[in-house]
Amino acid sequence: MPETKKSILSVVAPITAFIIAYALARYLGLVFLLFLLTGYAGHWFANWYSKRENQSYKLKNVICWSNVVTWISPVVGVGMGIMAYGFGKTENNKKYRNLGIFGLTLSIVNGLLGVYLRYISYI
Repeated sequence: MPETKKSILSVVAPITAFIIAYALARYLGLVFLLFLLTGYAGHWFANWYSKRENQSYKLKNVICWSNVVTWISPVVGVGMGIMAYGFGKTENNKKYRNLGIFGLTLSIVNGLLGVYLRYISYI
């Protein structure tokens, strides 16, 4: 019985996420789609790279620590933050997870602040 719940959820969740993403994209436009694409790309890369046999610890370190700087560009910061969080989640590395959350939070706040400032400049 739990297997059917999991399979139903795995079908319904992406469809619901796509509908919500489409609705938000209608209002926020191309920037939101870029956020979505970099988020999915970061998630995919973290999962793909973590499954490889020969992983470079140096590459993971560079990606995670560059996340501290890339929040300045919100779109790039979201992708890097999701990558760092994904590395931390797959390896149970709290440092990577915390860096990912830090970068994601700053990137999203920076992006929302940019949208807000653009909105009030039209008023």
